[in-house]
Amino acid sequence: MKKFLIATVIAIGLAVVVTIAVVYFVASQSSTATALRDYVARQIVAIVNTHLEPTLDYESVELELPGTVRLTGATLTSPDGTTILDLDMMIVTLTEVPSLNKPIHIARVEIDGGSVNLHQDSATGNFKGLQPLVKAGIKTKTTEVPETVALSNVLRLEHITLKDLRLEYDDGSGSQPMVIEGFSTDMEVSPSSQGASWYDLRVTSGRRPGLTLDVDGAFNIDTFVANLTSAVCSIQLNDSTIGSLPPQLQQLVRSLDAQGLADVTLAGFVPLREPQSADVTVDIKVRNANVAAGEYRLPVALLEAQIDMSDGVANMPSATVTTLNGTVDLSGSAALTEPGIPVSARWTLNELHLREALRTATPEGEAPKIAGLLTGQGNVSTSATDAIGSMSGQGEVHVRNGRLLVLPGITEIIQKVGNAAASGGQDFNHQADATFTLSPGGIKVTSSEVNTGVLGASGTGTIGYDGALDMLVNAGPLKRLQNALGAVGDLVGRVTDQLVKYKVQGTIAEPKVSVAPLGLGG
Repeated sequence: MKKFLIATVIAIGLAVVVTIAVVYFVASQSSTATALRDYVARQIVAIVNTHLEPTLDYESVELELPGTVRLTGATLTSPDGTTILDLDMMIVTLTEVPSLNKPIHIARVEIDGGSVNLHQDSATGNFKGLQPLVKAGIKTKTTEVPETVALSNVLRLEHITLKDLRLEYDDGSGSQPMVIEGFSTDMEVSPSSQGASWYDLRVTSGRRPGLTLDVDGAFNIDTFVANLTSAVCSIQLNDSTIGSLPPQLQQLVRSLDAQGLADVTLAGFVPLREPQSADVTVDIKVRNANVAAGEYRLPVALLEAQIDMSDGVANMPSATVTTLNGTVDLSGSAALTEPGIPVSARWTLNELHLREALRTATPEGEAPKIAGLLTGQGNVSTSATDAIGSMSGQGEVHVRNGRLLVLPGITEIIQKVGNAAASGGQDFNHQADATFTLSPGGIKVTSSEVNTGVLGASGTGTIGYDGALDMLVNAGPLKRLQNALGAVGDLVGRVTDQLVKYKVQGTIAEPKVSVAPLGLGG
C-alpha cells in the first residue's frame, strides 16, 4: 500500500510537471506566433509606407502558416486625410514561412472588395493623395533603403488580383461623384530576363462593357520604369456605358449624341516618376464616332494617328480623320518639358461634304441649309497651359458647288438687299474663299469672298472663340457685276465699296446686321 501511494504521488507530480511544461510550451508558441504575425504585418506596412506618401493601415490581421496574411479593413490614407483605398480584404501570400527580424518575400497580393477614391482638388486640379504618390526622398538603388523594405529584396511577385472594386471619382465641383462598380484587375508577374529588379507583366483590367486595359511588358520595382511591349486601352462609348461617366459629363455626352469606339496602343519605356520623359510610340484608332450640337454633327468613320514621344517631345508625323465623306490630315508636335508645353499643328481639309454635317436629313424637295465641297489648310501654335492666350496661326478655306445661307449674316444681308432671288434658289452654285489668322482675340478674317450666283459679298473682321462677331461686309447685286467686269469692275467696286457696307455683329447663333452708310461703320 505504501508503494502504491508513493507511485501515485510520483505520477501526479509528473502529470503536474508535464501539464506545466505543456502550458508553458503552448503559451510560448502562442506568444511566438503572435509576435511573428505582428512582425509580418508591420513589415507589409513598412514596405508600403517607405515608398509611398499615403499611409497604409489595417483593422485586424491573421497569419495562416506557412505564409498567408489577411489584412482586414486595410486603408491607404494621404497626409491630408483623404482615404484613397478602403479595402474589405487584402490577402498577401509569402513565398516561404516567415521568420522574425528577416525580410519577408511577397509572392501574391489579392484585394477582394472595397473602394478606390479619386478626389480632385478643384483649385489645383491635382488628385488628393496621389500627387505626389511616391516619396521624393526614396532613392532608386536598393542599397540606399533598408534591406527589409527594398522592393527588389522583398518582392517575389507572381500574381496580383483586384476583384469587385468600386471606383469613385469626385472632381471637387460639388457635383455627385462618378461611380463604377465591379472593376477588376488580373496581373501575372514573373522574374524578367532583363535583369535584377525587373518583372515581366501581363495585365487584364477594366470593366466590361465600356473599358478594358491589357498590358504586356516589364516593370522595374526599384526605378519605377515600365518597358511596355504593348499596352492597349479600349473605350466604348454608347448608351449602355454613358452611365459610368461623371453626371455633368453624362449630360454633355448625351446632348452631343456622342458615341464611338477608341483603341489606344502604347509601346516603349515609361519612367513613372517622370512620364514626360517617356520614350514611347502611341497608336490611336477611333471608329464609328459621332458628336453633334444643335443642327449639326461631326461623324468620324475612322481616325488613325501615331505619336512618337522621346526626349520630352511628342511628335505626331501624321493623322488622318475620315469624316463627311472626305478626310482631314493632321500633323503636329508638343514640347512636354518646356515651360507652358508649346504645341504646334498643321491641318488640311480634303473635299469634306458639308451637307453630311446636318444632324437631320433635309426633307425631300427642299434645299439644304448648307452644302458644298470644303477644302483648306493652315497651321496653329499655342500653349497647353494657356491655349487661348497664346494662340497664333493662319489658314485658308474654300467652298465650291455649295449652299451657304448659314454663314453668319448672309441671310440678313439678303433681306436688306431686298432681292429674294439673291439666295440663288435651290441651285448648288454658291462658292466662298477666306483667309484668316489666329490670335488670342479670336479668328481674324483678313479676306473673304462669297458668291451665291446673284449676290456677291466680301468681308473682314473678327470671329471670337466664344462666337461673338465683329465683321464689316460689302455685299449686293453690283458685286456680281464687278466680278464679271474684271479690271473695270474693280474700279466700280472701289466706288461702290465706299457707298454701302454692312456691319455684322452679335453672335454666330444670332447675328445682327446693320447698314453703315458711306462706309462709316464706327
